[in-house]
Amino acid sequence: MCNNLNFIYFYTMSESKFGNIFSKLSSLVFNEEYLAQKNNTASNNLPSANIAVEAPMPSPTPSNVSAGQDIIDKVHKLVAQMNKPGIDFLELWNAAEAMGEVNATTVSNAYTALKIASGNALTKQTILQTGQAYCNELTQALTSDVQQKQSEKEQLKSQHQQQLTSLTNEVSQLNQEVQRLQKTLAEKTEQLKTMQAGVNPQVQSIEQKIKAGEAAVHTVISEMQQVLKLAESHIKD
Repeated sequence: MCNNLNFIYFYTMSESKFGNIFSKLSSLVFNEEYLAQKNNTASNNLPSANIAVEAPMPSPTPSNVSAGQDIIDKVHKLVAQMNKPGIDFLELWNAAEAMGEVNATTVSNAYTALKIASGNALTKQTILQTGQAYCNELTQALTSDVQQKQSEKEQLKSQHQQQLTSLTNEVSQLNQEVQRLQKTLAEKTEQLKTMQAGVNPQVQSIEQKIKAGEAAVHTVISEMQQVLKLAESHIKD
């Protein structure tokens, strides 16, 4: 009973200090399915504090293509769908943003509030471990998406190359019969020009999508890495 009273006291004090952050935690999730999952999850589902932080996966190499806000929003939604049961890095990130902006103070305050909410089960190591795990999972998702788009690009190039080769051979044959097939040769040559002109725009479009996706993921991972650095430097466990 005493422990419950102490928790209620700290909960009340934290409500005042952190701008009613506990009442906002339920609104920080990205979808209703995740919210239902969170409500049915006990605090003992949190990652063990004795598990070592995984080695970070390399971040995607940034390109000179800037990420549009719509793509960044899609990446944020993807990250939300990765959210695991329990209070971890994503709850810390969301709570810090709910306080106005992500900085050393809000990250530290959000951690303190969430630690109280978890019954002191949340640890700094949990934040660092799960944050890096989300970065790794997002990188793997990017790798899978890039591989799929690269496969589509290569398939398209192969199809066009086969068509170009076939049509080029046909043009070569027509050239040998130029006197008799002058009209046919002109038509096929025009087809060849049209097809050649149509290859590059489609290939460039896929390449642009790949670069834009890479830029969007890099932007979001940079944001996540910023929070990880702030957590590493300013969270007192």
